[in-house]
Amino acid sequence: MMLQPRVSPEAPTRFTVTSMAIAVVDHEYGMNPGPTMGNFRVDATSGSYSKWNACASQVFADDFCATEYPEATGKGFKDALSEFQTLLPVVSVELAIAAGFENLESYRRFSRPLSKRLRADRKAESRLGAAHRLSDPHRFVPIVRKFIEDDGMSCDEEDTDGRVHAVPPAWRSVSATRWLRSLDEPALHPHASTSRKTSAEGIRKPVGSRVPRSLPVNFYDPAYLHGLDGVQYADLDPQPVIDI
Repeated sequence: MMLQPRVSPEAPTRFTVTSMAIAVVDHEYGMNPGPTMGNFRVDATSGSYSKWNACASQVFADDFCATEYPEATGKGFKDALSEFQTLLPVVSVELAIAAGFENLESYRRFSRPLSKRLRADRKAESRLGAAHRLSDPHRFVPIVRKFIEDDGMSCDEEDTDGRVHAVPPAWRSVSATRWLRSLDEPALHPHASTSRKTSAEGIRKPVGSRVPRSLPVNFYDPAYLHGLDGVQYADLDPQPVIDI
């Protein structure tokens, strides 16, 4: 393949798999430029349409069209994009094996939880910073901090095509989810153009992680509160409604 050297970098290690995960997440949050001709890498963890690989496909196609490869005769930008999408699964397998993993799935089992934690960290940093800039930060910063400390942020899940979408936990109210999303700055929002958002009224993550205690009562889903007995409700210790 004409660009095989560019997409078959030096044999990666688990350390470089980690650094790749960091680069991909930072790219989603506008903190990394993504793949370039001088540093062409693909993300074996996700599919052809993830933000990183979509950018890589454009770099590939631009180089394909600009270079006079014999194979490029009569082919255009869309042909090159199609070529990249055909090539990506093969390259992903090669990268996984070169990194010492048994296969691509074992590579992804190692990388995806790391990417998920990184996205949660970036989202938490972004929202806490936004809360500090609100007109009344002393009311809202402690709430966001409690969400972070008690793992109350939305959990990033992955579609089969590699796109990422956020799923709110079942205990959290729709209004609280909307408020948290309002804190996401457009420049730092990882899902603005590359993912199918799950609506706040749609699929919700089952209660499994710790539910933050002592939040304003309107931050909890009414159906979740209705399912608690008296002792559980008292232990949750909901606080008075706060205007969001």
